[in-house]
Amino acid sequence: MHVYLIFVAEYRSKVFDGDVINRLLTFFGKTCAAFEAQLVEMDGEDDHGHLLVEYPPTSGGIQSS
Repeated sequence: MHVYLIFVAEYRSKVFDGDVINRLLTFFGKTCAAFEAQLVEMDGEDDHGHLLVEYPPTSGGIQSS
């Protein structure tokens, strides 16, 4: 499964420079690995960021009755 996430700085403040984006890339990569997911792509602008995450379906997901 693929999930596309967008995160926005509070009040659309311009806080995400290149250094911050690189730090977030490391952080999100480690977080995805901990959840057995893969960070396929990440990029950002000065006031928001984009993540594309791929993860395998699990047996603990939503089940119908």
